Amino acid sequence: MKLWLDSRFAREVATSTWEFDLPGDALQFEDEGARFWLASWVGVVSLDTIDASNNVFYVVELGTPREVAIPNGVYNIDTLAVAMTTALNGVGKHGGMGTYSVTKTTSTPGATASAAYRFLSVACDAGAFLLPNTDGQILTHFGVRDPPSFQKVVAFPEGHISATSFLSDIVDTRRAHVLVVHSNISDNKNLGPQGERSILAQIPVTVGYGELLAWSHAGASFESQRLGGKSIQCIRIEIRDARGALLPWTGGAWSACLIIDDS
Repeated sequence: MKLWLDSRFAREVATSTWEFDLPGDALQFEDEGARFWLASWVGVVSLDTIDASNNVFYVVELGTPREVAIPNGVYNIDTLAVAMTTALNGVGKHGGMGTYSVTKTTSTPGATASAAYRFLSVACDAGAFLLPNTDGQILTHFGVRDPPSFQKVVAFPEGHISATSFLSDIVDTRRAHVLVVHSNISDNKNLGPQGERSILAQIPVTVGYGELLAWSHAGASFESQRLGGKSIQCIRIEIRDARGALLPWTGGAWSACLIIDDS
């Protein structure tokens, strides 16, 4: 049996959470050997680079903590550098700080290949600052637990040391590197990075915002999940990131196919 799902014909009951009511009577799977798997998933990637989960740039200027708001939206590395420059030089900047600049650069001096320019340099022409890079460092300076940190997008490995300039790690403006598909019909014999048990599949995000992402099951028999003894009337699908958090899907339609083997 094939079950075709399309987000346009589902109830979106919460962020990135869809429910599909099956027509007619509930599907009964009395045979303990019944199994299923997610055979394919196709959708338009609709994830903002910056959203409510990562839109605060934590900066310590001359010992004073400052929360810099980065506007939500979709960015590439060039537009992100502009947004960072504008925000850092905007409201709330310490009076003893000079002018900030954010430029695209390379980690290898003298490199000329444009593909190497995937790093950002943040500098200020007067005054030293910190860019706390981990949740623990942010907690120390700001007292915020589970912060909506911009440093999840642009990380500065030396940001805990006071300086007048910092070089980022390589910048990838995709909101997520993988889409982790969860469902209420999982057999819960999975274990995600944060202890999640309801995973159906992990889909690599290989395209940018607004592009079509297509994925299909590899065909390995051990990737199927048990359905034996279950009764299904409603299928709930969630799209989460690798941390287990629901991703803020912003409207792109997706479709999927579930294959059920109850022979």
